[in-house]
Amino acid sequence: MEWFIKMLSTYEGIIGNIGFTFIILLISEVFRKTVVKRVIKSKEDIKEQYNKRKSINGVFILLDILLVGTIWYRWSTYIVTFIGVFSAGLAIAMKEVIINIVGGIYIIWAKPFQIGERIEINGYIGDVVDLGFFQFSMLEVGNRVGGEQSTGRIVQVPNMQIFSVPIENYEKGFKYIWHEIKVEVKKDSDWEKAKIILQELLEELTEEITIEAKKQIEHAGKKYLIYYSYLTPIVYTSFSNEKVILTGRFLCEPRQTRVIENNIWEKFLKTIEINEEKIELK
Repeated sequence: MEWFIKMLSTYEGIIGNIGFTFIILLISEVFRKTVVKRVIKSKEDIKEQYNKRKSINGVFILLDILLVGTIWYRWSTYIVTFIGVFSAGLAIAMKEVIINIVGGIYIIWAKPFQIGERIEINGYIGDVVDLGFFQFSMLEVGNRVGGEQSTGRIVQVPNMQIFSVPIENYEKGFKYIWHEIKVEVKKDSDWEKAKIILQELLEELTEEITIEAKKQIEHAGKKYLIYYSYLTPIVYTSFSNEKVILTGRFLCEPRQTRVIENNIWEKFLKTIEINEEKIELK
């Protein structure tokens, strides 16, 4: 009879703890939403709102763990025993979940990328917009649209991907990328003049970027083995299928590739039109 009473009291204690846990989490959620509404102002920058919301959520998660842990402290021996018995099976059944959590911790600790940075992973390119325990989210660019502009789609990537595929960070260490634009000119036209015009336009439009890039290189060189002896734009010449191909290579910000291409083409076309140059595009 004594063992039955002991078992019954244990059962009632567990049920009571479950009830207390539910009430605490419910009250905590109400308080969290209230704090979010009072602290976060609608007029604030979206990024600032996001950072505040993440910080508040983190604080309340920590409080929830402490409060719930206090309730279940007396049952810690049973819980540890239970986990010990089923840990092997749990690890196998939830292997991917565990790896995702470890990946999330690694992302927060090592910071291979952060919120707002543009990365490429497993064939997807996008701007990181959220970091979670199991996955991170990117606002996709490229793919269905040109110029690496936003598609409007959110891509959810499991954290475990960072351990199995390369990550290309557009902004870590050196925030500029090399970009190219091709101008095809008929071989019988004045392609040399076209080359001069393109070279001058590239130098004009990327002058400030080149100066800033030199500073970036000096800073990045303290951590990464990144060095370029030539940062100014250059135009290469090649020939194929009865046409001269002028390839302009220049530095630009990842998000500005389409804008700068547009500016180069507009100024190039206006220049050859105004000067009535004998330049015929292919």
